[in-house]
Amino acid sequence: QGKFTHSAIQATGCVSCHEVKTENDQTVTSLVERGNALCLTCHSDKSTAETKGRMHSPVADGECTTCHNPHAAENLFLLVQPTSGGKAENLCLMCHDIGVEVPKTGSRHAALDLGCDACHATHKTGETSNPEFANHLTKAAPALCLDCHDASDKTIADAHGGQPIVGANCLTCHSPH
Repeated sequence: QGKFTHSAIQATGCVSCHEVKTENDQTVTSLVERGNALCLTCHSDKSTAETKGRMHSPVADGECTTCHNPHAAENLFLLVQPTSGGKAENLCLMCHDIGVEVPKTGSRHAALDLGCDACHATHKTGETSNPEFANHLTKAAPALCLDCHDASDKTIADAHGGQPIVGANCLTCHSPH
């Protein structure tokens, strides 16, 4: 039950992943493959060999069901919890604390209310020496920041003392969390 159903179930039903057989006059079901090997039969681009050290840990470690329900869920991508909200309901905050506490001398970035996936893509792979991939960002800064912040806005320009901010790395001075 859920708002979103696994496409494998929609395509071929339970036998996509489960084997049904009779043993001693009883119907027995089992998985076609064990653990995450099952997920990788369709999602081979998420294999550990391809992603180790380059993708978010649960994905690279082959722990798909830490974040995804294999059958159905209320959240897009079959996530077991949403990627927004407070510590109790945010999937990302099950493992991460970043962005939970606002520094006394700082301000809270409104993007936090949009959910972690507004800026982060947990399945993104790439060379971890590049901050875009090391932090699983949907885009590199400043392009990511400029999706929401208009560099030509007078308030932003004035706040930066007229410095050219279009090509600058916003993360040099700003912490988005």
